[in-house]
Amino acid sequence: MDCIDGKLQLTPQERQRLLAIARDSIAHGLQEQRPLLPDPATLDGALAVPRPCFATLQVDGQLRGCIGSLVARDPLGIGAADYAFRAAFADPRFPPLPAALFPALEIELSVLGDPEPLPCRSREELLARLRPG
Repeated sequence: MDCIDGKLQLTPQERQRLLAIARDSIAHGLQEQRPLLPDPATLDGALAVPRPCFATLQVDGQLRGCIGSLVARDPLGIGAADYAFRAAFADPRFPPLPAALFPALEIELSVLGDPEPLPCRSREELLARLRPG
């Protein structure tokens, strides 16, 4: 999992739990056709903070789904569960994930910082100011 926002630092335990939440939501979706969203009362630390995030799924190094948001709508733990489920079963580029692919599924969660304005007077000025990161 990548933590792009320097203000929010996830501990190794939070990273592990966040990935487990995402994987459990997909596993639940295979059985129940709906995500397994954690109870907000069980989330603490960085997982309770609203953050934008994306869930990217791969099988054998090939993209299998990617869903997320640039704007935080829920606590990070809930967003990870929801986006992981939607990447597995609702990405319009792929059919729903079959159970046979679940054991080989690789999950990457990207936690984003809040968007920041980049004032510019023209398209050319904008393009000149853009830099990775």
